[in-house]
Amino acid sequence: MTAGHALIIGNTDGIGLVLTRRLLALGWTVTGVSRRSPVVEAPGFHGAVADVAAADYRATLEALCAARGPFDACVYCAGIGDALDLDALAGDAEVVRVNLVGAVETIAAVVPG
Repeated sequence: MTAGHALIIGNTDGIGLVLTRRLLALGWTVTGVSRRSPVVEAPGFHGAVADVAAADYRATLEALCAARGPFDACVYCAGIGDALDLDALAGDAEVVRVNLVGAVETIAAVVPG
């Protein structure tokens, strides 16, 4: 795999964090975006704080793409969820906002670059 510049959305834990560390080990430059402060401190890493469910997320990401891009790869690792409870569906709007709408907003901001 040729090293490049990756944008990882949701990289402070889980799959996003593992992927960030792996790509850095392979010589990639990684820009990570998460709603919490970055946990990675390494050469070639730049962390940014943004919440995929925020109203200004796309504008924030577009500004980041203009400043840090273009990117060779973008991986959307942000996600939330619990077991489906048909008696308490109110929280599912937030799940859709993070897991689906956030991914669509990411594509809309990144693909033009």
